[in-house]
Amino acid sequence: MPEKTIPIKLPPGIVKDWTDYSTEGRYSDGERTRFRQDLPEKLGGWNSDSDYQASGVPRNILVWRDLTEDNLIAIGTHSHLYVLQGGTLYDITPLRKTSTNVASPPFSVTNTSTTVVVTDAAHGAVNGDWVTISQAVAVGGITLDGNYQISSATTNTYEITHSSAATSTTTGGGAATDIEYAITTGFSSTSGGLGWGAGTWNQASTTWGTARTIGSGVSVEVTYWSLDNWGEDLIATVRGGGTYLWDASVGYSTSTRAATLTNAPSTAKFSAVAQEEQHVLAYGAHDGANDDPMLIAWTDQSTNTTWTSSSTNSAGSFKLTRGTRIVAQERTRTQTLVWTDTSLYGQTYTGLPYVFTFKLLAEDTSIMGQTSAIDVNGVTFWIGKDNFYIYNGQVSILNSPVRRYVFDNLNRDHETKCFVAVNKKFQEVWFFYPRLSAEEPSHYAAYCYGEPQKNIWHIGTMARSCWQDAEKFLDKPIAYDATGVYYTQEDGYDDDGSALNPSIETGALELTTAKGEGGNLVLVDKIIPDATAGGAMTVKLFTKRYPQDSTETSKGPYTITTSTGKVSVRSNGRQQRIRWGDSGVGYGWRIGTPRIRVIDMGER
Repeated sequence: MPEKTIPIKLPPGIVKDWTDYSTEGRYSDGERTRFRQDLPEKLGGWNSDSDYQASGVPRNILVWRDLTEDNLIAIGTHSHLYVLQGGTLYDITPLRKTSTNVASPPFSVTNTSTTVVVTDAAHGAVNGDWVTISQAVAVGGITLDGNYQISSATTNTYEITHSSAATSTTTGGGAATDIEYAITTGFSSTSGGLGWGAGTWNQASTTWGTARTIGSGVSVEVTYWSLDNWGEDLIATVRGGGTYLWDASVGYSTSTRAATLTNAPSTAKFSAVAQEEQHVLAYGAHDGANDDPMLIAWTDQSTNTTWTSSSTNSAGSFKLTRGTRIVAQERTRTQTLVWTDTSLYGQTYTGLPYVFTFKLLAEDTSIMGQTSAIDVNGVTFWIGKDNFYIYNGQVSILNSPVRRYVFDNLNRDHETKCFVAVNKKFQEVWFFYPRLSAEEPSHYAAYCYGEPQKNIWHIGTMARSCWQDAEKFLDKPIAYDATGVYYTQEDGYDDDGSALNPSIETGALELTTAKGEGGNLVLVDKIIPDATAGGAMTVKLFTKRYPQDSTETSKGPYTITTSTGKVSVRSNGRQQRIRWGDSGVGYGWRIGTPRIRVIDMGER
């Protein structure tokens, strides 16, 4: 029975869209394992920081500096707007209303209950909104002070929950209580169009309690903030709502809120700043009479408050014609790309008389949502309805060996939450998406853009809702998940203190040449590792006699340490798969060219 030692040296990248047998000679699966210099290695880990916990689902992050060189990070969630500065997270969510010296008694409490009934005539709030209460005196043994979420809202009352239970049943709170009402909370998910929260508040031609039917025009979009800096200040637009300015010169405190940007369109889908030209642009802007999902409006140069066009300024507007609504925009080196639901435009600054021109770049193209594109060194990547795309002077499909694996299993009910991130240190673009029943992005497919000719991809699970790469003052990427947890990425090798559980798996390997590949059974009896590792790794073998056999035999896992010279195994079959990984904490690894010894067992 002839025997030989075979090196396992495979091309980099994971291939998921081929059959079991056709992935022979490739990696067919992986989890939290990337490729660097063609070799598989454990992904960098992450750590959370509870000091930066956000309320709501974070959807966007912006980093910039003010004029005193303070480092600033803005975070927009579906319910809040924050600025992180000096290790403190400040709530700068704009206010809808402020009630001062609320008529006494504003609070009603019940003994042993944490529920507080608040009375404030014509408050205008709805369930899920947030209020900030201050200047109240104790009532029933508790003091109302801080942020609270509203429930059981009626015209003049609503309920909030205190962290402690009342010690008596009474009313009170004093006559000097102040209540600040944040702008109406948005939506963390797309609504099916019916039920509580569906449709626009005070929607025309409807009354409270009126039953609505599917097709009546009621629809709800996921709430996003678009974030950009105007010098040291922040300009933020809540999707489908107003545009606001946060003035950094006022200082940082819980009482410094973003305020409505003077003269801006009353609603817009999102906004952006043309940094070099100093214009603020609103996309899907209100035209003064109606919402116009295809209108782009902009300010006069060097001002953010002059929006009305005249012969003496450069303010203006333009309505796109291909599609029914503007979906996203992404700034590149030479232009700004603007997507509608059917087409892609290039926005270019040309100065007077037109100021901005819009060139149709492609039709019959798509994009998932507002944060589904990213520009990397002049090349733009995005995730569409059925493909990954790239723009480098022309629109092309980014061919991917994991395309079907992603799009065939993507949760279409939540596809607008797909977002794209970059990790420049490792020259990777990450496409995050909700998989199967997940309602928030739960998985990623990462493309190694530094070596496009090799088309290297890796995949894995990682629940994140937004991401900001290392830049300016960030030495590592940061991210949030849908529960509002803040993470520092590429930080160590663990999942927030727990095992990362990475793995990399080969496709079916044909290990004999007798009677052609796959003709004979082979016995694998030895594995000779080749890896650089800071701790123990594991290896496991899977074998079949035929590609479509319903059963598969596994051997292992076997432990490999830094001193392991060889591993003795007995794995018999016509094709073999090998999976490497670890379940430890505190160390990384990188696999070189391991070898296996095989013995030809003939056709039996």
